[in-house]
Amino acid sequence: MADSFTMPILSTRYAVTWMPTPEDRATAQQNHGGQTLEELKDRCGVSWCELDAILSNEPYGKNGGERDTDRSRGRVYKILKHRNE
Repeated sequence: MADSFTMPILSTRYAVTWMPTPEDRATAQQNHGGQTLEELKDRCGVSWCELDAILSNEPYGKNGGERDTDRSRGRVYKILKHRNE
């Protein structure tokens, strides 16, 4: 994939590859104190819940509420499948 990006998932053996949109990049920075996707990758990745928020372009953390890991993992796969159709 041209311009694809691979993000490791914290505390797992998984990594997710996708083509980040400008909105994904902006949401990652908003949700992570200005860190870019590349910086997040370099610090060992993000959790399923954090990636769910990035791909959904939603807040995460104090303003984003609680997320369920299993549900977030399912949402990540669903979002990426939809984007690749």
